[in-house]
Amino acid sequence: MFLEKLRGLRLTHVDFVHDFVQLRFAEYTLTIFNPIVIRIGDETLTSEHPDFQHALRNRIHDQLAGIAFQQNKSAELRFATDTVITILLTDADYSGLEAMELRISSDRNALWVV
Repeated sequence: MFLEKLRGLRLTHVDFVHDFVQLRFAEYTLTIFNPIVIRIGDETLTSEHPDFQHALRNRIHDQLAGIAFQQNKSAELRFATDTVITILLTDADYSGLEAMELRISSDRNALWVV
């Protein structure tokens, strides 16, 4: 899956824009339109949780250690710090046509969409 391009990179920036989230890894920007769940150790946070934004921003500088993808269910970004960001991919989770897109800043034409 296209998210494999992010493996080994560090999260450098997090933006919350209206109804989506952007995660930057070096020259890649991952824009997420679907719901996100953050698991830090034994704690799980959804976007409704008051600490959600803070928890996501605290992942800045963390290295992405692995990716897991379950067709029509979820994509997981697994960080080296015992943190997992899960992007939900069931039909009910979509609010538009795409769940997420990945762009690379060095190539304006490079775009991967789920």
